[in-house]
Amino acid sequence: MLFKLKKKNTEEKSDGFLISDEELILRTTKWVNRISEKSLKIEVERFPRIDGDSGKYQNYFDQVSDVLKKLNSFGMITSVEGLLPGVGNLVKAYLKLSGAQGLENLVNNQIRKIADNYLLILELRAKNNEIIANKYESLLEKKKKQVSLFEKNNKKGFKGLFS
Repeated sequence: MLFKLKKKNTEEKSDGFLISDEELILRTTKWVNRISEKSLKIEVERFPRIDGDSGKYQNYFDQVSDVLKKLNSFGMITSVEGLLPGVGNLVKAYLKLSGAQGLENLVNNQIRKIADNYLLILELRAKNNEIIANKYESLLEKKKKQVSLFEKNNKKGFKGLFS
């Protein structure tokens, strides 16, 4: 009976996303700080999975993909390919199939969408944690400033020429 009660309480507190609070805050801060940019070329992390959507081995698959993606971004895969012919090509094919292709070109509306998605998860967690609630509020305020900075720097039309 106690086990069921404990399980129910932890399920109510969980938002279901497989990401730690620390990692969530880091990623949210990263994307909110980038909102004022018109476009950028960046390595995009896979968005956190929902616990119920992932299979038994999906978490391990994601971790291996992330490690290989990092190695590829540092050029390690190419050096391994020179030592063991064919291995680098297999790893690159795996990365392509897993969607971990390295740097991506993003425009502002894509940057905002990513930031909004992370802010949404942070808002869910803020309901149960005062520290996260404070961080959420500060990031929301930062987002407003970044959006106004972007709009100020990217005014269009005749009026924007003289501002």
